Amino acid sequence: MPLRFLHPYIDVTKKIKHPSNPYVAKFLNGTLPIQYGEKLKSSMGEWRAEIDKFHVNSHASSEIINKETSQRPLWIEIGCHTGEILITLAERYPKHNVVGIDITFKRIVRSAEKILKKKLKNAMCLFADARYIDELFAKEEVTGVVIFFPDPWLKKKRSKNRLVNREFCQKLFCILQPGGFVWFKTDQKIYFDGVLECMDELGFERQEAVEHTDFISEKRKYFSAFQRQFMHKDIPTFEAFLRKQSI
Repeated sequence: MPLRFLHPYIDVTKKIKHPSNPYVAKFLNGTLPIQYGEKLKSSMGEWRAEIDKFHVNSHASSEIINKETSQRPLWIEIGCHTGEILITLAERYPKHNVVGIDITFKRIVRSAEKILKKKLKNAMCLFADARYIDELFAKEEVTGVVIFFPDPWLKKKRSKNRLVNREFCQKLFCILQPGGFVWFKTDQKIYFDGVLECMDELGFERQEAVEHTDFISEKRKYFSAFQRQFMHKDIPTFEAFLRKQSI
């Protein structure tokens, strides 16, 4: 049951009485680091505290937690799939908070299970359609966004459904702090060029990911399953590391 095009504050689980899908059952269990529905609205602007409350001290007040965590970088991965890149980021950067977003029960549950299995206290998953990203995160709350191989919607009549369009780029600009980054990858050159055009108009500065100090010498660790498949088939891929200019 994908959530594509559905507003994230809508709790789709209220209509599920007897789940036959094992991933839905695990989702409803309530023990995984997943946020969804109306809780997303109240967590907006407070994600660093929410992650700490789940993993570290569920009884601590947001006020107390915020004093300790408000300066942590907050990275989000849009389309976390089964959590491969999400887990790599969370493991490599334990002093960062990392949030994965996806639209199917299977993907979000598998990602959240890996967070618990790895005992990562700096990560969480959101069950939501990222098209509403500006209703999930507050203005300038985020320090980095990773978007690897989103659905390219190859048929021309469906290309309007692509996630990263002009409107979405404007939303990314809004939630990113000055100096924050967007790391984008796709196997579709037309899609790639369109994203670069939108980002250029917003004043993003293009850099090489390997030149970013946090990713030097570790670029290969951020090859997703999709990218490895494309490489195996000799299909070219395109990527851009774009930084919102500091004031």
